[in-house]
Parts: sequence; structure tokens; C-alpha cells
Amino acid sequence: MAFAKISYLLSYVIADWTNDVSSIEGRTRFLGTFIGQAALMVIGIVCTTFLPETMHKPLEEIADDDEVASSKNS
Repeated sequence: MAFAKISYLLSYVIADWTNDVSSIEGRTRFLGTFIGQAALMVIGIVCTTFLPETMHKPLEEIADDDEVASSKNS
């Protein structure tokens, strides 16, 4: 959730920075920004697909730390 808020804020800064596409330098910045955003989207897709679901699970189950949990209960 924090990354979404940070990216929302940074999108305005980056859009303003790449606003001048009339020059070669502006087009290069725009292309670099576009490729960077596409790479971040791919990373998000990979993380969403391959990371396990943790909603409504207790912390002990998510951590899968049986040794620590059993030593505290003893």
C-alpha cells in the first residue's frame, strides 16, 4: 500500500520532468521513464503471481518458524 502511495506521488513529478517531448533529450527521458515503469509493472506481476497469499493467516503460520514458537510455549 505504501508503494502505491509513493508511486502515485512520484508519477506527477516524473510526468512533469518528461513533459518536454519536443526535444531529443525530452524524448529520451520519456522513453527511459516508460521502460522503467514497465519494468516495475513486470516486477509487480511476478510478485503477485508467485508470492504466497497471507490474508487472514496468523503471524506464526506466515513466518513458519516452528522452532521459535515451540520454545516459547515450553
